[in-house]
Amino acid sequence: MQLKINGKFNKERLLLALGIFWKKTHVMLFFFLLVGVIGFGCYIWNRNLITTTWSAERKQQFIKTQERGVALDEDKYKKALEVVEKRKQDFSNSPEAGKDFFKAD
Repeated sequence: MQLKINGKFNKERLLLALGIFWKKTHVMLFFFLLVGVIGFGCYIWNRNLITTTWSAERKQQFIKTQERGVALDEDKYKKALEVVEKRKQDFSNSPEAGKDFFKAD
C-alpha cells in the first residue's frame, strides 16, 4: 500500500495501514507483553527472595534490631489489668435483674 500520492504523504492510508497491522497482530502483541511482564516479575521475585546478598555487617544489624523486641511498659499494663479486674467485679456485683415480664407465672 502506498503511503504517498503525488509525492504527498497520505494520512488516511497510513491510518488504514496501521489499523490493518493492528487487526492482524494485536493478539500476538498482547501475548508478548504478557510474557514480558511475567518474566520481569519472575526476575524481580528471584532477585529479591532467592538470591539475597546481604553483607555480614547488614546481617548483624538486622539481628540486633530483631533482638530488641517490643518494649513493654509494665505500669500501663498493670493499670490496664486493674481496669479489667474492676470491670469484672462491677459486672459480677451488679444487682440481679427484676421481675421477668415475658415469663408466664
